[in-house]
Amino acid sequence: MISNSNDSESGNDANVSAFNSDGFTVGSGSQVNANGSGMVAWNFKGAPKFFDVQTWVGDSNKNRGIPHALTTTPGCIITKPLTQTGAWVTWHKSINAAWTGNEIEDDITGGNATGVIYLDKTNAFDPSGSSFTYQNDTHFGVYYNHADTNSENVEYVAYLFADEPGLIKCGSFSSTGFIETGFKPQWVLFKSIDKTGNWQIFD
Repeated sequence: MISNSNDSESGNDANVSAFNSDGFTVGSGSQVNANGSGMVAWNFKGAPKFFDVQTWVGDSNKNRGIPHALTTTPGCIITKPLTQTGAWVTWHKSINAAWTGNEIEDDITGGNATGVIYLDKTNAFDPSGSSFTYQNDTHFGVYYNHADTNSENVEYVAYLFADEPGLIKCGSFSSTGFIETGFKPQWVLFKSIDKTGNWQIFD
């Protein structure tokens, strides 16, 4: 998959040809193995209170909950349809907290269909994205019959990041001053939420 594209998953293994117990194997693809080009890779260990990956098949049903293994409420969830085109829908706890009162009421489940931002777009936060309905320490809810998270017979993937003191931080800021994380970060991802702008990574 390509993070700035809404294309479905490709079966081409020219870039990463194997996931191994101690790393991964790159293929001959120019995006990962061009002669003389520098490359970078970010790898997140699946672990409670840190990071998890989940897949599911959509069923269009109401009250659909997807289990996860974080053992804590996620701080950020990034999802993508695998078997059809679709956006990289991103839910973040700080964004929705900042937009309290703008959620769409889901009168079927009784919960709020929370807004989202998109990893493959430069758009500002969309308070009416309505792809998710709830998050807790065992499940996250996907909005019924939503093309980006729960269309019938479509396969999806979710990348879940925890928000755990001393380990991983999901937060927000509105100034150029010091941002408290509680530890020395190795990797920072951020995006403007109230205006159009690129996602940025600092490593």
